[in-house]
Amino acid sequence: MLYLFLTGIILSAFHSFVLFSKNDKTISDYLLACWFSFSGIPLFSYYLVYTQLYLVYPSLTVVGMTFPLAIGPLLFLYVKYQTNLISFSKIDLIHFVPLIIVSLLFIDFYFLPFETRVAILENEGKEYEIQGLIKLVAIYVSGLIYIPWTLIKLLKYKKNLNNQFSNTERINFNWLLYQIVGMANVWVLILFLQDDRFIFGSVSIFIIWLSYFGSKQINIFGNNSNKIAEKKTLNSKTELVNENFETTKYLKSNLDENTIAEIHENLLQVLDKGKAYLNPELTLSDLAKMLGVHPNNLSQVINSRTNKSFYDLINERRIQEFISRVQLLENKQFTLVALAFDCGFNSKASFNRNFKNSTTKTPSEYLKSL
Repeated sequence: MLYLFLTGIILSAFHSFVLFSKNDKTISDYLLACWFSFSGIPLFSYYLVYTQLYLVYPSLTVVGMTFPLAIGPLLFLYVKYQTNLISFSKIDLIHFVPLIIVSLLFIDFYFLPFETRVAILENEGKEYEIQGLIKLVAIYVSGLIYIPWTLIKLLKYKKNLNNQFSNTERINFNWLLYQIVGMANVWVLILFLQDDRFIFGSVSIFIIWLSYFGSKQINIFGNNSNKIAEKKTLNSKTELVNENFETTKYLKSNLDENTIAEIHENLLQVLDKGKAYLNPELTLSDLAKMLGVHPNNLSQVINSRTNKSFYDLINERRIQEFISRVQLLENKQFTLVALAFDCGFNSKASFNRNFKNSTTKTPSEYLKSL
């Protein structure tokens, strides 16, 4: 167990340092760095208890015991700012009010004589029973609120990806989902187990697992310099603030039938003549900017006039473009995948899936039928 705790502490500190030292840090980078820090410090506090070093460092032992109250809020905010390119809102600091209040309950502990602090810890928090109970209840409530709340927010965003992006293969939200599920498992142990060794052991395993999985994700611990990050950075920060282009919002739309028809006609011209779908990173916001309309209004027009999502509409056009190009003699020298990439797809799997959805055949089967 000792080595497990040490591994979790070291990895937390290491990843916090890596994230804080990244170039072009985003808000989510800062939040993830804080998440690792606030996960590692309570683990370090328990390590002092486990090794009886609390007899030497009583204040360091207590300081981390309230930090689990920051884990849920940090995870929620990390998901929020990972799925929205928006500026940090000071109102979000309200999520840390419980941490501050509970921490203040123990503030007088740090001003007690050294021997008194050690004696309190040796007697399992004697004279601080009420503060300890409040802290425990607050941690339980924090997990029960923030984990479901974060999961719902992420699933809503995933549900509406097809209304925003024309290629979703590179938008990997498994990293976020695994964080939430992992945290949920840890909170279940906190709720039903009374053995701190298993609770903090599970925290260490979770940190180790996140370190492994996070190292395989694009731009989690590396610098934000890849193509997708650049594309998103260039977009206006307000373009993706509203992540839910839900049909219910259309009920409040002031678009009349003439306006809808006009937007639809302009949309067809941009697709037919401009071939905007050839851009593999095309988003709903990009297309709306070309048409000079709000993304919500464009989404309404697409859904109502074509009965398709933005994703399906654009990829259907890409398939039609591919079919036109693959029959040209001058394109016989190119592979099917190369032509698919020229038509706006960014992965072979995406091309094959969309082709079969559109034609009920694989690309090879379709070519044989010509």
